Amino acid sequence: MVAATLAVALACHARAFAAAPPPEGCEASKLNGAAGAALRTVKCHATAARFGLPVDATCLDAADRKVDVAFRHAEARPCVSHDDAPAIAATLTALAAEVAASVGGGPSRCDQRMLLAAGKHLQATLKAQSVHAAAPESQKLATLLAKRDAKFAARAASAESAADCTHAGNAPAVAALLDARSSDVVDAVRGTLRGVAARTGRRIGAAVRANVLASDEAAYRDVIVRQFDALTAEYEFMWGNMEPTRGTYVLGPIDTIVAFAQQHALPLKGAPLVWHLILPPWVNDGMTATELQTAVDERIDGLVSAYAGTVATWDVVNEAVVDSGAAFRDSIFLQKLGPDYIRNAFVRARQADPAALLFYNDFLADGVNAKSDFIYGMIVDLLAQGTPIDGMSFQMHLGGGFGAPPTRESVRQNLQRFADLGLVVRISEMDVQRTGTVSSAADRLAQQRIVYHDMVAACRDVAACDSVTFWGVSDAHTWVKDYLGVMDAPLPYDEQYQPKAAFFGIRDALLGF
Repeated sequence: MVAATLAVALACHARAFAAAPPPEGCEASKLNGAAGAALRTVKCHATAARFGLPVDATCLDAADRKVDVAFRHAEARPCVSHDDAPAIAATLTALAAEVAASVGGGPSRCDQRMLLAAGKHLQATLKAQSVHAAAPESQKLATLLAKRDAKFAARAASAESAADCTHAGNAPAVAALLDARSSDVVDAVRGTLRGVAARTGRRIGAAVRANVLASDEAAYRDVIVRQFDALTAEYEFMWGNMEPTRGTYVLGPIDTIVAFAQQHALPLKGAPLVWHLILPPWVNDGMTATELQTAVDERIDGLVSAYAGTVATWDVVNEAVVDSGAAFRDSIFLQKLGPDYIRNAFVRARQADPAALLFYNDFLADGVNAKSDFIYGMIVDLLAQGTPIDGMSFQMHLGGGFGAPPTRESVRQNLQRFADLGLVVRISEMDVQRTGTVSSAADRLAQQRIVYHDMVAACRDVAACDSVTFWGVSDAHTWVKDYLGVMDAPLPYDEQYQPKAAFFGIRDALLGF
């Protein structure tokens, strides 16, 4: 049954693309054209390095023309952007000059050979990304990049056998430079998630972890800065993590995230203020109602006021409704404080920071169903009481134990009815598990791509849906594995921080394909 459903979905997706083809074909052609031009540009510098001469401007101009011809041909199809050949040519020219400077200007046979090796490395990178863009479900990228690395290492060793290198032993540094700068070319051709989202007036966010930001995983930070323009602290603001003992606060991890967000001018969301999970042990059934209310008030007053002007948005109350049904969750807060704890939390948060946006956040309520109906009624009642709620956010954890995703139309209708209440609506914690679906790896990636595409498209369909946030950055660090204990790959980037098929589905949805 699942396989049949997937086949129907893929067929519908293919028909939609046939009517309005996505930009992957244009992207693949442009990257392939840029690959050829990149090698030619670096060759200009290699010739100059052999004899210690200035680089020939005529040679560089010929490489620029190669970009122009390739891009004009590619733009016969839908593209992420048009008329970008001059910018890409300029990027390649600057890149080649930077690599040449890092290798040395000769005269040197080693410098010449090293530059040729660098040019082929750059060409192989862009060609690999071209193949990946044309068929990301095939997962060939890692293999192609590994072959590229092996060939470069061999060519660099051969170059240094000439023993007249200007900068001997710098092959690893050259490779790192090539990888970093080639990403600029790929991003310019492919578009970034934050860039295409900005065209629609939306933001694309990611939940981040302080320990990974503080680690040596440069790729983690690089992908965040390149692709996302909003951050959520994944675990650091949760009550049990930041106040394990009453009055004793663990603020170092929060400071790490705040510093990173401020360094890159990224708005930050704190999540959540009131939630029935990850509570400190001192918040327990032994507390009286008065003691619990005092503790909640102190948490909201202290935390929200302390980060006023730094944290732009708060999930004030999280998952106050049962997982799959129409009733309040029987949490310690409901048992001791009654349902008014929800309204009281929002009122308290508004007093602590009048400028912050305040959201209610929940899961399994993404489409129109019994749970979302109950939440809708709850929000209507709260608004009628003058409760300061600015928005409703839908977590959008899908697949695996969370069940089959809702349809795009159901999500659109659901988001729209909350928007019609005057609320900002957001997708706040999205990930898509692949466990238990189809058997083929390529089909699983294709299915994941469709789900991501349709859910993001539903947000794009609703004017008041102003952002989509993924619950993590890449499959290298995901709560699905670390918290749920499920070995899955639910995010748009793989463990090597390369974009999966899901990335292209998200981008195409934002572009309107």
